[in-house]
Amino acid sequence: MKEIFSIDSAVVYQEGKWKQRKQTVDMTDEHALPFITISREFGCLGYNLGQTISQILNDEFRHAPRWAIYERNILERLTEDMHISYELAETLTEKAKGSMADYFRMTFSKYPPEAVVYRKLVEIIRLIAANGHAIIIGRVGNVITRDLPKGYHVRIIASSEKKIQNIRNQFNVSRKEAKQILAHRGEERELFLLKRLKVDTTDPSIYDLVINTTDYTIEETARLIIKGMEFSGLTVNPD
Repeated sequence: MKEIFSIDSAVVYQEGKWKQRKQTVDMTDEHALPFITISREFGCLGYNLGQTISQILNDEFRHAPRWAIYERNILERLTEDMHISYELAETLTEKAKGSMADYFRMTFSKYPPEAVVYRKLVEIIRLIAANGHAIIIGRVGNVITRDLPKGYHVRIIASSEKKIQNIRNQFNVSRKEAKQILAHRGEERELFLLKRLKVDTTDPSIYDLVINTTDYTIEETARLIIKGMEFSGLTVNPD
Protein backbone atom coordinates (compact mmCIF):
# COMPACT_ATOMS: atom_id res chain seq x y z
CA MET A 1 0.00 0.00 0.00
CA LYS A 2 2.86 2.36 0.68
CA GLU A 3 4.08 2.20 -2.94
CA ILE A 4 0.59 2.86 -4.33
CA PHE A 5 0.11 5.82 -1.99
CA SER A 6 3.47 7.21 -3.06
CA ILE A 7 2.56 6.93 -6.73
CA ASP A 8 -0.85 8.52 -6.14
CA SER A 9 0.70 11.41 -4.23
CA ALA A 10 3.27 12.02 -6.95
CA VAL A 11 0.65 11.96 -9.70
CA VAL A 12 -1.76 14.27 -7.86
CA TYR A 13 1.01 16.79 -7.21
CA GLN A 14 2.11 16.81 -10.85
CA GLU A 15 -1.47 17.03 -12.12
CA GLY A 16 -1.89 20.28 -10.21
CA LYS A 17 1.23 21.68 -11.83
CA TRP A 18 0.08 20.62 -15.30
CA LYS A 19 -3.26 22.40 -14.82
CA GLN A 20 -1.39 25.60 -13.99
CA ARG A 21 0.63 25.31 -17.21
CA LYS A 22 -2.37 24.79 -19.52
CA GLN A 23 -1.49 25.68 -23.14
CA THR A 24 1.82 27.30 -22.17
CA VAL A 25 4.36 24.61 -23.08
CA ASP A 26 6.07 24.89 -26.44
CA MET A 27 8.12 21.79 -27.24
CA THR A 28 10.65 23.85 -29.24
CA ASP A 29 10.80 26.83 -26.89
CA GLU A 30 14.38 27.88 -26.13
CA HIS A 31 13.17 28.88 -22.66
CA ALA A 32 11.93 25.36 -21.92
CA LEU A 33 12.78 23.84 -18.55
CA PRO A 34 15.54 21.17 -18.53
CA PHE A 35 14.90 17.47 -18.10
CA ILE A 36 17.10 14.40 -17.57
CA THR A 37 16.88 10.90 -19.01
CA ILE A 38 18.75 8.06 -17.35
CA SER A 39 19.54 4.93 -19.34
CA ARG A 40 21.06 2.21 -17.22
CA GLU A 41 22.32 -1.30 -17.24
CA PHE A 42 20.19 -3.46 -14.96
CA GLY A 43 21.69 -3.45 -11.48
CA CYS A 44 22.94 0.15 -11.62
CA LEU A 45 20.20 1.48 -9.32
CA GLY A 46 18.83 4.05 -11.75
CA TYR A 47 15.81 4.91 -9.60
CA ASN A 48 17.96 5.49 -6.51
CA LEU A 49 20.16 7.77 -8.60
CA GLY A 50 17.13 9.69 -9.84
CA GLN A 51 15.92 10.17 -6.27
CA THR A 52 19.29 11.57 -5.23
CA ILE A 53 19.48 13.95 -8.20
CA SER A 54 15.98 15.29 -7.52
CA GLN A 55 16.72 15.74 -3.82
CA ILE A 56 19.88 17.75 -4.56
CA LEU A 57 18.20 19.93 -7.20
CA ASN A 58 15.13 20.55 -5.03
CA ASP A 59 16.88 21.08 -1.68
CA GLU A 60 20.13 22.78 -2.70
CA PHE A 61 19.25 24.49 -5.98
CA ARG A 62 15.63 25.15 -4.97
CA HIS A 63 14.33 24.88 -8.52
CA ALA A 64 10.65 25.61 -9.18
CA PRO A 65 8.63 23.73 -10.12
CA ARG A 66 10.22 20.93 -8.16
CA TRP A 67 11.97 18.10 -9.99
CA ALA A 68 10.07 14.81 -10.17
CA ILE A 69 11.07 11.23 -11.02
CA TYR A 70 9.23 9.19 -13.61
CA GLU A 71 9.96 5.49 -13.53
CA ARG A 72 8.05 2.47 -14.84
CA ASN A 73 5.20 2.43 -12.29
CA ILE A 74 4.39 6.13 -12.55
CA LEU A 75 4.64 6.11 -16.35
CA GLU A 76 2.25 3.17 -16.54
CA ARG A 77 -0.21 4.94 -14.23
CA LEU A 78 -0.12 8.05 -16.42
CA THR A 79 -0.55 5.95 -19.55
CA GLU A 80 -3.60 4.15 -18.16
CA ASP A 81 -5.40 7.17 -16.64
CA MET A 82 -7.09 9.01 -19.52
CA HIS A 83 -8.06 12.02 -17.38
CA ILE A 84 -4.51 12.64 -16.22
CA SER A 85 -3.20 12.04 -19.74
CA TYR A 86 -5.61 14.72 -20.96
CA GLU A 87 -4.43 17.24 -18.34
CA LEU A 88 -0.83 16.59 -19.35
CA ALA A 89 -1.59 16.93 -23.06
CA GLU A 90 -3.40 20.22 -22.41
CA THR A 91 -0.17 21.85 -21.20
CA LEU A 92 0.93 22.12 -24.85
CA THR A 93 0.32 25.13 -27.02
CA GLU A 94 -1.56 24.56 -30.28
CA LYS A 95 1.74 24.80 -32.15
CA ALA A 96 3.30 22.17 -29.88
CA LYS A 97 0.33 19.85 -30.38
CA GLY A 98 0.95 20.10 -34.12
CA SER A 99 4.61 19.21 -33.61
CA MET A 100 3.60 16.20 -31.54
CA ALA A 101 1.24 15.02 -34.27
CA ASP A 102 3.97 15.44 -36.88
CA TYR A 103 6.34 13.34 -34.75
CA PHE A 104 3.90 10.45 -34.63
CA ARG A 105 3.13 10.64 -38.33
CA MET A 106 6.84 10.31 -39.08
CA THR A 107 7.69 7.78 -36.36
CA PHE A 108 4.76 5.37 -36.25
CA SER A 109 3.42 5.45 -39.81
CA LYS A 110 5.42 2.39 -40.89
CA TYR A 111 5.12 0.40 -37.66
CA PRO A 112 3.09 -2.82 -37.46
CA PRO A 113 -0.35 -2.67 -35.74
CA GLU A 114 1.01 -4.01 -32.44
CA ALA A 115 3.17 -0.88 -32.10
CA VAL A 116 0.06 1.21 -31.45
CA VAL A 117 -0.01 0.06 -27.81
CA TYR A 118 3.33 1.82 -27.27
CA ARG A 119 2.27 5.10 -28.84
CA LYS A 120 0.61 6.31 -25.63
CA LEU A 121 3.72 5.57 -23.60
CA VAL A 122 5.88 7.50 -26.07
CA GLU A 123 3.42 10.42 -26.00
CA ILE A 124 3.41 10.55 -22.20
CA ILE A 125 7.21 10.54 -22.01
CA ARG A 126 7.51 13.36 -24.57
CA LEU A 127 4.88 15.43 -22.77
CA ILE A 128 6.65 14.97 -19.44
CA ALA A 129 9.97 15.97 -20.98
CA ALA A 130 8.43 19.03 -22.62
CA ASN A 131 7.10 20.20 -19.24
CA GLY A 132 10.62 19.99 -17.81
CA HIS A 133 12.17 19.39 -14.39
CA ALA A 134 11.62 15.68 -14.95
CA ILE A 135 13.96 12.74 -14.43
CA ILE A 136 12.88 9.92 -16.75
CA ILE A 137 14.26 6.52 -15.81
CA GLY A 138 14.69 3.95 -18.59
CA ARG A 139 11.96 3.37 -21.16
CA VAL A 140 14.40 4.53 -23.87
CA GLY A 141 13.64 8.08 -22.76
CA ASN A 142 16.71 9.52 -24.44
CA VAL A 143 15.69 8.07 -27.81
CA ILE A 144 12.09 9.28 -27.56
CA THR A 145 13.06 12.82 -26.47
CA ARG A 146 16.29 13.34 -28.39
CA ASP A 147 14.86 16.14 -30.56
CA LEU A 148 13.50 18.15 -27.62
CA PRO A 149 15.47 21.12 -26.26
CA LYS A 150 17.02 21.18 -22.79
CA GLY A 151 17.35 17.43 -22.43
CA TYR A 152 20.41 15.99 -20.65
CA HIS A 153 20.85 12.33 -21.52
CA VAL A 154 22.86 10.07 -19.22
CA ARG A 155 23.95 6.43 -19.42
CA ILE A 156 25.17 4.64 -16.30
CA ILE A 157 27.10 1.40 -16.39
CA ALA A 158 29.07 -0.67 -13.87
CA SER A 159 31.18 -3.78 -13.57
CA SER A 160 29.36 -7.10 -13.27
CA GLU A 161 30.59 -7.44 -9.70
CA LYS A 162 29.19 -4.04 -8.71
CA LYS A 163 25.84 -4.83 -10.33
CA ILE A 164 25.66 -8.20 -8.58
CA GLN A 165 26.37 -6.54 -5.25
CA ASN A 166 23.71 -3.89 -5.91
CA ILE A 167 21.15 -6.59 -6.74
CA ARG A 168 22.05 -8.55 -3.60
CA ASN A 169 21.51 -5.47 -1.47
CA GLN A 170 18.33 -4.39 -3.22
CA PHE A 171 16.55 -7.74 -3.27
CA ASN A 172 18.22 -9.38 -0.27
CA VAL A 173 19.27 -12.47 -2.26
CA SER A 174 22.33 -14.69 -2.44
CA ARG A 175 25.18 -14.05 -4.83
CA LYS A 176 24.02 -16.97 -7.01
CA GLU A 177 20.49 -15.62 -7.18
CA ALA A 178 21.79 -12.14 -7.97
CA LYS A 179 23.81 -13.50 -10.89
CA GLN A 180 20.73 -15.27 -12.22
CA ILE A 181 18.64 -12.11 -11.95
CA LEU A 182 21.30 -10.10 -13.75
CA ALA A 183 21.50 -12.66 -16.56
CA HIS A 184 17.76 -12.97 -17.21
CA ARG A 185 16.20 -9.63 -16.29
CA GLY A 186 14.94 -7.73 -19.32
CA GLU A 187 12.58 -4.97 -20.31
CA GLU A 188 10.29 -6.35 -23.01
CA ARG A 189 8.75 -2.99 -23.70
CA GLU A 190 12.14 -1.34 -24.14
CA LEU A 191 13.38 -4.15 -26.36
CA PHE A 192 10.27 -3.85 -28.54
CA LEU A 193 10.72 -0.11 -28.99
CA LEU A 194 14.47 -0.32 -29.51
CA LYS A 195 14.09 -2.94 -32.22
CA ARG A 196 11.78 -0.67 -34.19
CA LEU A 197 13.55 2.60 -33.44
CA LYS A 198 16.79 0.96 -34.57
CA VAL A 199 18.91 2.48 -31.81
CA ASP A 200 21.84 0.92 -29.99
CA THR A 201 21.60 2.10 -26.37
CA THR A 202 25.23 1.11 -25.79
CA ASP A 203 26.39 3.70 -28.34
CA PRO A 204 27.99 6.48 -26.22
CA SER A 205 27.42 9.10 -28.92
CA ILE A 206 23.69 9.29 -28.16
CA TYR A 207 24.33 10.49 -24.59
CA ASP A 208 25.62 13.71 -23.11
CA LEU A 209 27.37 11.78 -20.37
CA VAL A 210 28.30 8.14 -19.76
CA ILE A 211 29.44 7.21 -16.24
CA ASN A 212 31.04 4.00 -15.06
CA THR A 213 29.61 3.91 -11.54
CA THR A 214 31.75 1.02 -10.30
CA ASP A 215 33.88 3.23 -8.07
CA TYR A 216 31.32 5.96 -7.33
CA THR A 217 28.61 6.23 -4.73
CA ILE A 218 25.10 7.20 -5.82
CA GLU A 219 25.56 10.72 -4.46
CA GLU A 220 28.90 11.13 -6.24
CA THR A 221 27.29 9.98 -9.49
CA ALA A 222 24.38 12.38 -8.98
CA ARG A 223 26.70 15.32 -8.43
CA LEU A 224 28.73 14.42 -11.53
CA ILE A 225 25.52 14.56 -13.57
CA ILE A 226 24.49 17.90 -12.08
CA LYS A 227 27.97 19.30 -12.73
CA GLY A 228 27.68 18.11 -16.34
CA MET A 229 24.37 19.95 -16.62
CA GLU A 230 26.00 23.11 -15.27
CA PHE A 231 28.72 22.91 -17.91
CA SER A 232 26.00 22.50 -20.55
CA GLY A 233 24.12 25.56 -19.30
CA LEU A 234 21.08 23.56 -18.19
CA THR A 235 21.00 24.44 -14.51
CA VAL A 236 22.09 27.36 -12.35
CA ASN A 237 24.32 27.05 -9.33
CA PRO A 238 22.59 28.57 -6.28
CA ASP A 239 25.80 30.40 -5.35
